[in-house]
Amino acid sequence: MAQPGELERVFDRKRKLMAESDRLRREMAGEFANLERTAGWVDKGYSLIQSLRSWWPLAAAAAGLMLGRTRGGLLKKLGKAWSLWKLVRKATSIWRQFVPRREPEL
Repeated sequence: MAQPGELERVFDRKRKLMAESDRLRREMAGEFANLERTAGWVDKGYSLIQSLRSWWPLAAAAAGLMLGRTRGGLLKKLGKAWSLWKLVRKATSIWRQFVPRREPEL
């Protein structure tokens, strides 16, 4: 059987270990909160990159239309106008996906 002094040391050690365990749990909870915030930024950044990735072809096409030579006949100019019209329609459809619709005010 254990001696009373020995039991007191064991219980004291148990109290210290439980206090340290509580402190470490609180510390881990704070670290998890920081990790959640960081993971949220990563998700937002990834979705932003994915949305911008779809805009690169549109930007390249617009730059090509603007920087291309304007020499040529009427048919070539009509083709460019038609391409620009399709580009604008595509850009507005993408824009509407990211801009929330406003409800009419009464």
